Amino acid sequence: MDGDKTPELIFQYCTIEGNNPEFLEVLKYRDGVVYGLNRTYREMAHIKIDGSYSWSYSGFDNGYSKLDFELKSIKIVSLGHCQSGNTNQTENYFVNDKAVSSDEYTLFCEIQNQKIDAVWYDFTKENVEKK
Repeated sequence: MDGDKTPELIFQYCTIEGNNPEFLEVLKYRDGVVYGLNRTYREMAHIKIDGSYSWSYSGFDNGYSKLDFELKSIKIVSLGHCQSGNTNQTENYFVNDKAVSSDEYTLFCEIQNQKIDAVWYDFTKENVEKK
């Protein structure tokens, strides 16, 4: 997710009834310690191979982020988001923490959505050891 030579492991927890993920857990190994971050699926969906992902808190509050693995913590970095205003009739758009127009944000979303999806594997001992 961060482009270094140590891959992160992401577990998707699904219900028994279906394959829809409910929670995700990101594990990062560094200097003999495993660091973890738990997220709901709405907080971390559509993970891309560059480590970026989408999130949604409501119909109006949504966006894209990436994780920054600091020395002893994991920080969430906003790449772009849509935020509802004081009323549900207005929206504010941001890319790299700068206000942008609706059209600029739509273009940003299109580019983000065209990125290659992360590859998922079944959770088996063999796959964990191999990857």
